[in-house]
Order: sequence, then structure tokens, then C-alpha cells
Amino acid sequence: MRRKVIAGFTLIELLVVIAILGTLASIVMSALNKAREKAADVAIKEQLSGMRSPAELFYTNTGSFDGLCGETTNVGMMFTHAVQLNTKSPATSACFPSNSMYRVYDATSGGIISQQKIPTPGKWAAFVTLQSGGYFCVDYDGTATTTATIPIPITTGTSTSNVHC
Repeated sequence: MRRKVIAGFTLIELLVVIAILGTLASIVMSALNKAREKAADVAIKEQLSGMRSPAELFYTNTGSFDGLCGETTNVGMMFTHAVQLNTKSPATSACFPSNSMYRVYDATSGGIISQQKIPTPGKWAAFVTLQSGGYFCVDYDGTATTTATIPIPITTGTSTSNVHC
């Protein structure tokens, strides 16, 4: 009498394959997280860099940068969008219009943590915390730079005249 031979995998072989697939999946996921982080940083930089032209148009139309960072202006909306692109905390970001109130955001508190008046006519600047850490800053003279520390000093209760990246 002949025996039927049933070919198949043993339980151990299947578990080894599952373990290998799990390891590969974790490697791919960590690489994807880094890619997402970099993509968010690029989007933040692009958004802030794009604020320069609308800021100049704002100046052309109004004769000053006063109110530039207001929530209803194009620049203010672009800044708010850039802030929202960073989902990590703490994430401090600020927009400084000239002779007007500047807005400081903190993602951990969920919104504006400070508004102060700055006495610097004809100047503006904005910075946002990057997803990967550090800050990206743009200002009135075309500077666009990445720094490891907050590029413009923020002191609650006082004004700052150092509106430059």
C-alpha cells in the first residue's frame, strides 16, 4: 500500500517567515516616518518662503506691514497653515509684523500663547518649528534660514525689536 505524502510547511517554518516579514515591515515603517518628517519640513519651508510675495503685496496695498500676520490676511493664513503642518510638540512658532501685535503659537497649549507689540516699522519676520527639530525663519529682507534655536527672541510681556532671522 502506498502512503500519500502531503507536502507543506511546518509550524516553525511559518513562524520564521512571519517574524522575517514583521522585521522587514518595521524597517520600512521607520523609513517612511523619516520621509514623512522630511516632507512636512519641506512643506513648512515652502509655505513660509511663499509668504514673502504676499507680504510685499500687502505692503504695496497698505503702505506698511502693520497687521500683516492677522488671521484674515493672506500672509496670516499662510503662516497658520505652516504652523499646523508640524504635529510634534513642543512647537513654538511666531509671526512678527511691523508696528503691530506679533502672534506666538505653541502646539502644546493649542494656540496663541502671547501677543506683543513690536516697534519696528518696515520690518517683518516669521518662524515655525520644523517637524524634525529646529526652526525655519523668513523675514523682510529675503532671508530664509534654518536654525537649531529660536531665531527671534520671544519674551512674554515685553516687545522685541530684533525682527530679523
